[in-house]
Amino acid sequence: MKTKVIGYFRKEEIKSPLQEHVINEMKHVVMERDPGSSLDKQLKMISMTTEDLAVLRAVQPFVANHIEEVVTGFYSTIAHVPQLSEIIERNSSVERLRTTLERHIREMFNGKINRAFVEQRKLIAHIHFRIGLEPKWYISAFQDLQLSLLSILDEHLEEKKDFYRATAAITKMLNLEQQLVLEAFSVEEEKARIKIEEQKASVKQTVNSSSDELAAIAQEASAAIEQLAVQSGDVVEHAQSSVEYAALVSEKSKKGKEKIELHLSSVQQIKQKMNEISKEILLLKEDSGHIIEIVELVKGIAEQTNLLALNGGY
Repeated sequence: MKTKVIGYFRKEEIKSPLQEHVINEMKHVVMERDPGSSLDKQLKMISMTTEDLAVLRAVQPFVANHIEEVVTGFYSTIAHVPQLSEIIERNSSVERLRTTLERHIREMFNGKINRAFVEQRKLIAHIHFRIGLEPKWYISAFQDLQLSLLSILDEHLEEKKDFYRATAAITKMLNLEQQLVLEAFSVEEEKARIKIEEQKASVKQTVNSSSDELAAIAQEASAAIEQLAVQSGDVVEHAQSSVEYAALVSEKSKKGKEKIELHLSSVQQIKQKMNEISKEILLLKEDSGHIIEIVELVKGIAEQTNLLALNGGY
């Protein structure tokens, strides 16, 4: 009787619980890729099969029971690298990242490789690039994760064949994860490089344009300087004439000031004379009053004399 082969297990050899789980999980796995695509070539190169996905689904309960330990150990290792701790504190928090890593690890064991799986890895690369996480730290972190997962397998898989098969499946999955993330990381770096080159080209164009403008300005400045040199002679001559004229004006002003001061002195004297005349007029006015009184007195005497004379004639 012909023995039916299921992946690397022969049906007649099925003995371990893992082997039985793998066969049961085969109907739940999904591996989507376009024939001849980059993803298709990558999967073939690492010999990733649907059976590997079934193995990952089979050991998923073991990983789920220890996932908190795995995540705690992962971030304990990161805490020893100050640069990584600074990146986490600057961009997120350990608690938030713990939740994200737990979800990420579960996705690795759900038996699905499809468009959503690939896009999620691209997003991870984009975030890592944005926050400044270097690829070396990403790869180092995966090494720690791999050791933790293999430790779980060693605890729960007694048969050497089962342990080897599960180890191979996990190693392939981690390798694919790194390929997808690092490939997307390279794309992000290329975008950044192109952007920098465009900025350099723009700066170069601006510098060239500025150089042309500066050359034109320099030429205009040179012509202006020559014109100023010609005009400077006239300016000096005018300046000399202005100095002479200013000296003449100063002399005239000085003389004018002296005349004004003399005039003011004369006016002051006239004012003083006028005051004196006014006083004399007042005195004359007083004397005139006295004279009028005397005249009136004389007149009165004369009238009386005439009267006496007339009386004497009788």
